[in-house]
Amino acid sequence: MHSQRKIKRSIISLLSAVILFTVLLPAAAPLRAACAGGESVTAAFSAESFSEERIRLAVSALCERYGAENAAGLLNAEYGSVPCIDWIAISLCRYGMPADMFETYLRGAAASVTSPPAGAERARTAIAVALAGGTDSLIPEALEGCVAAGKAISPLISSVHLMNNGYKSDARSKEESVSLLLSLRLADGGWAVAGEYSDTDITAMVLSALAPHKNEEGVESAVAGALAKLSSMQYDDGGMASMGAENPESASQTVIALSALGIDAMTEPGFIKNGKTLFDSIESFAVAGGGYSHAPGGGFDATATSQALMAYTAYLCFLRGRGPLFVSDGADPAHAEPPRKAAEPSGTARETGGNAEVERKNADLTAKAIALCAIIAAGGIACAMLFVFKKRNFKNFIAVGAAVLTVAAAVLFIRFESVDDHYKKPVKTDPAGTVLLTVDASGAGGELPAGYPADGMLLSGERFEIGEGDTVLDILNDASAAYGFQLDRSGTGGGAYIRGIAYLYEFDRGQLSGWTYYVNGIRAGVGCGEYVLHDGDEILWRYVIAFEADGR
Repeated sequence: MHSQRKIKRSIISLLSAVILFTVLLPAAAPLRAACAGGESVTAAFSAESFSEERIRLAVSALCERYGAENAAGLLNAEYGSVPCIDWIAISLCRYGMPADMFETYLRGAAASVTSPPAGAERARTAIAVALAGGTDSLIPEALEGCVAAGKAISPLISSVHLMNNGYKSDARSKEESVSLLLSLRLADGGWAVAGEYSDTDITAMVLSALAPHKNEEGVESAVAGALAKLSSMQYDDGGMASMGAENPESASQTVIALSALGIDAMTEPGFIKNGKTLFDSIESFAVAGGGYSHAPGGGFDATATSQALMAYTAYLCFLRGRGPLFVSDGADPAHAEPPRKAAEPSGTARETGGNAEVERKNADLTAKAIALCAIIAAGGIACAMLFVFKKRNFKNFIAVGAAVLTVAAAVLFIRFESVDDHYKKPVKTDPAGTVLLTVDASGAGGELPAGYPADGMLLSGERFEIGEGDTVLDILNDASAAYGFQLDRSGTGGGAYIRGIAYLYEFDRGQLSGWTYYVNGIRAGVGCGEYVLHDGDEILWRYVIAFEADGR
């Protein structure tokens, strides 16, 4: 009897705890919101110790992920077995690891790079080799390949980096390369691979390359204008986005650019929004173990982690007066003068993307609280019925309690998404016209996932009705529902980003591969959830190995 009373008291305590947790969960939301809108995560640390700690955590996460005991182990691994190893090598070299630690990496890089001379990955390897003190023929070959690519902006950026490190090309001088970069600047102040609108990542990368020339005629005004543009593109939470999707890589590239220019990314007023810095945005993508995800709520991502590592290394170089990330100390032409602040950038912070995500999370929290209350009520009713019908065996109450806990846990820890949320196929009661949609993976090469035709054309000129205000994302969702192919996206609305279509994902064919879209033959400069369609538009989703690969 005494034992049964103890069990009953335990059941009552357990159910009470569940009820209390249900009540406190929504009550805690305002506290979390207050913390989210409060002091910057970097405020409690010195800038240098903050950077050191984040570098250590990122390297530790990479070591754990790829089975290395330490940073030297990453460099000594078989070349190519560690993703983004060139970016990692750049960071470790500029952080100050001794030259003899790079011998294995340099041998592997020289022996394993087989892509064309103008390839973006080959150029990145050449930069890493140059910084690490390598003398292999890879560097001049990669430089000549970049020069031969003409106005393709990624090879052009790489060529300037290599020239800043003392390498020369017979076909084009460093001054001519800088002038060519300046000539590609868009009317809105920044740079992009294609189109009329500046891209965050490309603009930041150009600024990193121009940093050693920031006081030269024509460069200074271009840098000031581009900084103003970057500031205007920064989100209210301190973050940056590319193709409409906020991500840590874009914030990292901006930190690298500011550090190269001698601007303190942690204190520069033009890059602090609502008290939040670029570093706050990067840290919002942190995952357990020290790495970073590419999208909110995602898991470890090698690209995001290695670029965050570069950002913190670049910032530490700035703090210690060591010059830009991509310029070796011996070849550094830029840091003869003390760091200066840039002119206060003009423009307003963009208000889309981040707010939509906050609203979604708040709505999700409210829905979960309601569901938990309903679960507790159902459990209480079940217990009452057991009591009324004299089914008072304590095992029955244990079963009810276990069921309540199981369902409650499912509600708390599983993100539910309705079919309507995943496949938005609105009924076009008053269509505003029609558009044509093509989904082309022919450029991916190699074996494609099941479901793709042999030619890689998942859809070819299929016609869809559009409603007033429909976007490129809406029509892709319609197509996914109509033809039954898988669609993997992160973010919502203007912050939506397409990671995979029919199980073909970004990075599947290299570190610059992924899906990009065009409307009427022009690569758009905004996210697919922001591009509003008009009658007669032709949409092309194309999988590319690198953005220059399709000649656009």
